[in-house]
Amino acid sequence: MPAKQLKAFLIACGLALLAACATEPPPVPPADLSSLSSPKVSMTSAWRKSGLDTGRSQLQPLPIDDALYVATRRGVVIRYARETGDVVWRADVEKILGSGVGGDANGVYVSTEDGIVIALDAETGDELWTQDASSEVHVPAVAGFGAVVVRSADGRVVVLEPDTGEERWTASFTPPALTLNGYSSPVLVDGGVLMGLDD
Repeated sequence: MPAKQLKAFLIACGLALLAACATEPPPVPPADLSSLSSPKVSMTSAWRKSGLDTGRSQLQPLPIDDALYVATRRGVVIRYARETGDVVWRADVEKILGSGVGGDANGVYVSTEDGIVIALDAETGDELWTQDASSEVHVPAVAGFGAVVVRSADGRVVVLEPDTGEERWTASFTPPALTLNGYSSPVLVDGGVLMGLDD
């Protein structure tokens, strides 16, 4: 193609592009934002407790119905009335705890740093049974559907009978070589246990 024809072709293409751009509708501008007014909410504490030593452990409390169960690192488990903060019962398991309280309306469970699961009666605080885990336990036991699930730091998951603490079944997995103490809690569903593994 001669140079003059190539030049004319390129000019025609450029004009066609400009014409195409000129025929597109102008962009729609964004709509004006209306101001949001949020309702003013003031929150006040119903009650407050202090002096509950949790040490380096993350001992989260467990709310169930009208009760709030709290554990301290030194092994004291307390049931508070959720509305008033009154102490319903106080039990001392005399062990250093590695996980907070787990359980349901029938029983509450704490686990020690040396791998012992302790079951307490949810109404009275009386000790029901103890069971050895395969290693220390960092997350609260999970109870429901007629089972208690305990996850150990060494990668073992065990399902216990809630009345006796006897082992029903167990499963194991190999944790990665480098694992932080951020284990996830098991989730009980009707007919199974869901687990998020360290890998």
